Amino acid sequence: MTEQTRHAGADEVLSSLRRLVTEEPGVAAAVPPLRLAAARPARLMLTPALRVDGPAADGASQRLTGIEADLAARDADLAAEEAPFITAPEDSSAQDAGFLSWPDEPEAEAEEEARRDEEILRSLIRDVLREELQGDLGERVTRNIRRIVRAEVARVLAVSATRRD
Repeated sequence: MTEQTRHAGADEVLSSLRRLVTEEPGVAAAVPPLRLAAARPARLMLTPALRVDGPAADGASQRLTGIEADLAARDADLAAEEAPFITAPEDSSAQDAGFLSWPDEPEAEAEEEARRDEEILRSLIRDVLREELQGDLGERVTRNIRRIVRAEVARVLAVSATRRD
C-alpha cells in the first residue's frame, strides 16, 4: 500500500512538472541559455536603454549640496559651543596662578602613617603566604626542603668520613 502511495505521489509530481513545462513556453524562451565564458571578453556596448539621464545626476548633486550645507551648519554650531572653552596660550599668565599651599603635616605623622602601611602590608603578605603554604604548594615546598637537607647531610657525612681516613 505504501509503494502505491509513493508511486502515486511521484506520478503527481511528474505530471505537474510536465504541465508547467508545456504551459509556459514563453517564459522558457525569454530566459537566455547560459553560455560558458569565452576566451576573449566580449565588447561592452552602451545602448540607449542603459544610459543615465542628466536630470537624475542634477538631483543627486542637489542632495549632496544640501547634505554639505547641513554638515557646515553643524560644524559652525560645534565651533560656537567649543569657543568659550578654548583659550589662547597668551591669555593665561603666571600672575593669574596662585601659590599652592601644602597642608601642614608634621613629619612624625607621615612616618607613623608609613609605619602603619608597612605593618598592614607585612600582615597581608604573612596571611597570604600562610594560606598558600598550608595547601599543595606547602607540601611540595616541604618535600623539596627535606630532600635538600638530606642531600646536604649526606654530603657532610661523606666529607667527614673521608677526612677520618
